[in-house]
Amino acid sequence: MSEMTERLCPICETHAPVAYEEKIDSSLMSEYTFASRKRPELMHYEYRECQACQLLFASQLPDTRDLLHAYHDAAFDSASESEYAARAYARALDGIIRPGTAVLDVGCGDGAFLWQCLNRGVSIVRGIEPSPAAAELASPRVRESIFIGGYESFADDSKYDLITLFQTVEHIRDPLDFFRDMFDLARPGGYIAVACHDYRSPVNRMLRDKSPIFDIEHLQVYSQTSIRKTMEAVGLRTISVKPYANSYPVSYWMRLAPLPAKVKEADLVRRGRLGRVPVTLRVGNLMAVGQFPS
Repeated sequence: MSEMTERLCPICETHAPVAYEEKIDSSLMSEYTFASRKRPELMHYEYRECQACQLLFASQLPDTRDLLHAYHDAAFDSASESEYAARAYARALDGIIRPGTAVLDVGCGDGAFLWQCLNRGVSIVRGIEPSPAAAELASPRVRESIFIGGYESFADDSKYDLITLFQTVEHIRDPLDFFRDMFDLARPGGYIAVACHDYRSPVNRMLRDKSPIFDIEHLQVYSQTSIRKTMEAVGLRTISVKPYANSYPVSYWMRLAPLPAKVKEADLVRRGRLGRVPVTLRVGNLMAVGQFPS
């Protein structure tokens, strides 16, 4: 990548102490480095921790064009896991996903959540996805509704009742600018829902930099406090910030776990019946819901 840009806390613009030194090994980079639900590489930029906001953030930013190229070229092989994730998001937003409304999903991957919305009676769905490999795997029912590119290039005169951002806010260079841009797309009184990692959750505190949330893709990693402060900084009213449970097959949980490669690759787990058994766990993820002014 090209020259990096120095950075203060992206919420309160203050200096913060180094919490984790940079850990990047170019030999580990592959077409999956910027893909979703990949095998953890545990590479990351230098992370600083804002004491006021409780935000963990990369102290330097890669160039925007480099990031877009990386996501554009990323491979995608997690269609089965994306369906499980979409169901979890829909369960967490039960009561907000309403029949007859319009939903925009930013970072929609293969459109699995858009499909869940249509099945719940949503009338209009749109998605934004920078990776063609992911979008091309979308069901024909939603594929034409997906814009391939960065959210900065998305142009739409429609107004949405719900804007969603699932495991994507960590990837955005300037999260405050992103939320401000969403005001132009939201219906007054509409909602925005953000699923993100909580680095201060018990499991992530225990694993520290062995947790899969430590990722070269993640330019910031949130806590309950920092996601709330982010929303409030741009004028959103915070409705709720709380953990939610994920349900995935055993084989996926094993892929994420800090275990020896031989255990991860065991046929009993990867291909056997045991590997297909779904297990529901709370693994340090948050669902934050904010409301736009009426």
